[in-house]
Amino acid sequence: MSIFIQIDTQYLENYNWDGEGQAQWKFKGGTTYILECELPRSRSVYDLVAKMRDLVEAKGDGCQSIIVGWEILDRAPDDSTFPAWDQPVALFEQADGSVIAKAAEFDIANDDETDEYVRGELLKVEQWTMTPDQGRENYSCEYFGRYLASLSA
Repeated sequence: MSIFIQIDTQYLENYNWDGEGQAQWKFKGGTTYILECELPRSRSVYDLVAKMRDLVEAKGDGCQSIIVGWEILDRAPDDSTFPAWDQPVALFEQADGSVIAKAAEFDIANDDETDEYVRGELLKVEQWTMTPDQGRENYSCEYFGRYLASLSA
């Protein structure tokens, strides 16, 4: 049975990174991940989220990224699920237990009639195998549209 889990993270920066005095953490946004996977009866969703925690969280003196929430979605997300400026990272658990991440970047424009942000043309797609502490292996990136045109200019 294929399920979808939304995992939300928060990114923080330490504005007192020199180590003198107390840390001063400032919230700086975050990332939304959508995990698509098979969930056999012998495995719990909690175990799966714990596995993802090792991959999407990173903690250091200068910055950190932590999971702030997760939920099981009742359906696969589509373009209307998230605002135009918030494009989640898609995660796919493989049969060997590895996790492949795919991130798309779109051009964002302001619709003059509705005064809302709208998603424009696809600019690039990144893909990598996730490793602990937000590490990446087998990274690839494909450019499209104006990104591709600027590279060939």
